[in-house]
Amino acid sequence: MTSGLRHRRRLGLLIVQLLALGAGACSHSASNHGESAGEAEAGGAGAAGGAGAAGAAGAAGAEEAEEAAGAAGVAGGYEDVADLLEPIRESNDLPALGGMVISSDRVLALGVTGVRKRGDLTPATVNDQWHLGSDTKAMTAALIGRFVDTGQLDFDAKLPILLPDDAATMDPAYRDVTLAQLLSHRSGMGDVADYPELVDDVASSAASVTEQRAAWAHGVLAIPPPQPVGEFFYSNSGYIIAGAALERLTHRAWESLLSEQVFAPLDMASCGFGAPGNADAEPVDQPWGHAGTTPIEPGPDADNPPALGPAGTVHCSLADWGKFVAVLLGAHPDFLSPTTLARLTTPADGDYAFGWIALDNQPWANGVTWTHQGSNTLWFANVWIAPQRDRAFFAVTNRGDEQASAATNATILALLQYL
Repeated sequence: MTSGLRHRRRLGLLIVQLLALGAGACSHSASNHGESAGEAEAGGAGAAGGAGAAGAAGAAGAEEAEEAAGAAGVAGGYEDVADLLEPIRESNDLPALGGMVISSDRVLALGVTGVRKRGDLTPATVNDQWHLGSDTKAMTAALIGRFVDTGQLDFDAKLPILLPDDAATMDPAYRDVTLAQLLSHRSGMGDVADYPELVDDVASSAASVTEQRAAWAHGVLAIPPPQPVGEFFYSNSGYIIAGAALERLTHRAWESLLSEQVFAPLDMASCGFGAPGNADAEPVDQPWGHAGTTPIEPGPDADNPPALGPAGTVHCSLADWGKFVAVLLGAHPDFLSPTTLARLTTPADGDYAFGWIALDNQPWANGVTWTHQGSNTLWFANVWIAPQRDRAFFAVTNRGDEQASAATNATILALLQYL
């Protein structure tokens, strides 16, 4: 999973690019896991496959336009941007690249280009599923927000109340840490890699996923926090423990709760967990993640352990991801109360709220922007929201390195013409 440092560096680069672009260039009518051996060989195969299928992918995108719009539950007639994306995909040597622009009530632009798996000619399509990595965090926060709205949870509840079974062994420094501090990365907790023994225990555990998360919380909270409580430090562990607290309250798995409380009411039928697709499917049924230029088949090696789910294991189609983000643009006003929605998107300090980074330095946005990126190192997902312009911009690819980051940044920049 992408570290907080890498995430912030990538975001900083995009901020600079967006600022350089300026508001004047943004007017357009919407109508008009790591390194791997054999990368060079895989890259050569991918180049042949990608070049041969790029046109087919674009054609598939156009052919499926109305079908995707129907599946998305939004108005059709959006602009196919596959041709806009293809030069970005090709110049960054990606297997596939997707992009989308939405308003609060419709998809304005959508396109996918390239192939599902490097070395295979099956084109990626507008209905394909993409791993969202840490963009899952906003969904976990919204899920918790739904329980806050019913009075079953409180963002300001402290850890001994949320996890009473761990109170006796909890390090004293964690006793005043709140649910809000977990969700805003201010709990003092380290990131997942700071707890290698616990990672090994989870990876080898035969226990249920809820038991694994409970064990993670018990282990982490017994250790003094490695960071100062109250200061920002990007921690996937904090989201795992927030998920464990919700599971403690409901006696149900986070996956089941997210499906019931977020995916179902927003009609996000394509959403699931872990790497999408079936490794044995012929032809390839969904995009595969890639370590550099090497495709990684769907399965346990293609994602983090399921216990890390609340921090980043959701996959879904672009259109369905858009349904969730549209809530922040005013769609589905009954999904979250205005108070909770404001809490999710308004940082108490600094710029990180609950799964969203809030920025006020983008002239093109006419106000605040909310943004986040996600990667399990095999995929990359990038979203920017400009609520004052009633727009959200998305970029996804089935590669997860710095090259993929650069390509999604370039895609967001290209899509700003749909403001």
